[in-house]
Amino acid sequence: MQPESGPAVQAFLQWAAEPRIRRTGCSGPENSIGSSYISRADLQHYLTTERIRLLLQEVFHNTTDQSPPNADRVRSTCLRSFAILLVINYPSMIRFFVDRHQLRDTCLPFETEPKHFPKSQTHNIFEAFQGQQWQFCAVQLEYDMSENLSDDSVMPFTTKEEIASGGSAILYKITVDEAYNTLKPVDDASTEIKSQSSNTFALKTYRQSPDAQEDFENERNAFIRLRYGDRPPDNIIQYYGSFIRGGTYSILLEYADLGTLDNYMEKIAAPTNESEIGTFWRNFLPSMLHGLAHIHGTHGPASDGQNILIGWHHDIDPSNILVLSRGHDSPYDCNFKIADLGLAHFKQYLSSATNPTDYERYGMSAYGM
Repeated sequence: MQPESGPAVQAFLQWAAEPRIRRTGCSGPENSIGSSYISRADLQHYLTTERIRLLLQEVFHNTTDQSPPNADRVRSTCLRSFAILLVINYPSMIRFFVDRHQLRDTCLPFETEPKHFPKSQTHNIFEAFQGQQWQFCAVQLEYDMSENLSDDSVMPFTTKEEIASGGSAILYKITVDEAYNTLKPVDDASTEIKSQSSNTFALKTYRQSPDAQEDFENERNAFIRLRYGDRPPDNIIQYYGSFIRGGTYSILLEYADLGTLDNYMEKIAAPTNESEIGTFWRNFLPSMLHGLAHIHGTHGPASDGQNILIGWHHDIDPSNILVLSRGHDSPYDCNFKIADLGLAHFKQYLSSATNPTDYERYGMSAYGM
């Protein structure tokens, strides 16, 4: 193994170990808080071109048959790989990374050993590299993501708090590191909600059970089917993406800061005057009717009758209606949205059917929707 030598290398290792540099994240099948990572921005801030040049000079100063790679090229193509190699004490191997496209940062993290990965006669370099890569490779959260993740991968959730559980799922409130958050579409129109952070979301995780995968896929697919123009409908809680790992299945959703309609009615006194009553019903009724109409309406390309679908929610009750504040003074001036599409399903629409029906799926018979 190469010796750890030189003040520049030691300074980097000390910097990378500092608690103030490391951000909190989640890993493992349960997405447990406790892992840490170094952000791309912090790494770029520390590893300037000049620092990389000094590091390369130290690493290659005793070699006569090898010249160090260009510092600018290392920084632009292999910055995270170089950091990992420094941590595992094989920094001179960076010369292989800059020359191979499949070894550059754009291919990280490595789930399996890529072609042309450097080898040693005495140590398994890839095993060491793979074990340390996660701290530099937090998952970038993107709109409509659908990922199958390693248990070791780090999700950039800085906080995670359980807010509800039932059936096969647990619901959490999470805060996402802003640098890794591109979950919302660029033209997202929900900026009217001023009272909650744009980095706050709900994480719904289906626990390991025989029905977990089916429940997860049914709800995820229902959210996707209800989109129009690749955008979520305004009166249904927004779906941002999903991921699977270690036998657990998770979807990322819009966070409702006022909770369910049950929670809202317990906390907020009933409106008493004409203005309050009018404000509440003007917000509540159109939201529910438009949301249900969107689910019950037709979906799919109108030019192809075989692909047009109609839907049923099958589980409308106060616990599946979520309330989001608008940042206004009146507690009755809120957004109301339909949620929990776990029992929703869709059926081919036939133009000859005047009253389409389908079997109920064990939803709330008291509400019948």
